[in-house]
Amino acid sequence: MAEAMNEQALPGAPMMHRVLGVVAVLVVGAVAAYVGAQMRAAPETALALAFLTDIQQQAPTAAERAEGDALAVLGGARGESTPGFGAVRDSLSFQAVSTTVEWGGRCVEVDAYGTVRHKLYVEVMEGTAGFRVTRVLTSPPYSGPCSGD
Repeated sequence: MAEAMNEQALPGAPMMHRVLGVVAVLVVGAVAAYVGAQMRAAPETALALAFLTDIQQQAPTAAERAEGDALAVLGGARGESTPGFGAVRDSLSFQAVSTTVEWGGRCVEVDAYGTVRHKLYVEVMEGTAGFRVTRVLTSPPYSGPCSGD
């Protein structure tokens, strides 16, 4: 009798359903990790937008938010950020498009709107004084959180 019941039992789930279930769990996990990273990066995104607004308005507080190349360009030197600063000064408003999160760094992709729309890549790195804007670029660089790696 037990053998007859085993023959009539429903077969186990096909292997494809199991694979799809695992893939679905991985996708949900990846989406949750992405959303979590974006939420954690919100303060750095706000920092980048405030920095761009300070540059646009020529506010002295921009220097408090900058390090490295960005700080040097603020001081009048030429550097990688010089074209980006020019685009910022010609813009009327800014909108953060996305933020890439890396260990110790962020890349905030920003659309700068004026007579021409510019795509800016604002590099925000963590230093001893916390997160600071280190570069404002008009194209992705070869290294750092804004690189395509």
